[in-house]
Amino acid sequence: MRDLDPIGVTITGGMAVNKVSRNDIRIPKRVLAATLQVALQTGRGKIAKGLPNVDVLITELENFKVKISAIGT
Repeated sequence: MRDLDPIGVTITGGMAVNKVSRNDIRIPKRVLAATLQVALQTGRGKIAKGLPNVDVLITELENFKVKISAIGT
């Protein structure tokens, strides 16, 4: 755990990823959803079975949808 360097992530409805500072990034929901989907489908991303409420997390991920509005966000 000592080697971790966490950053803040804000999920937006925007079009582009924006790095605000070294520890702060803003990412569109559609980019986050697509990246997470690919990581889980290819086995590069995994969910630890021992997490509290892991069943709730899995259900939420299975039901996660990205809706694009008329203005494209």
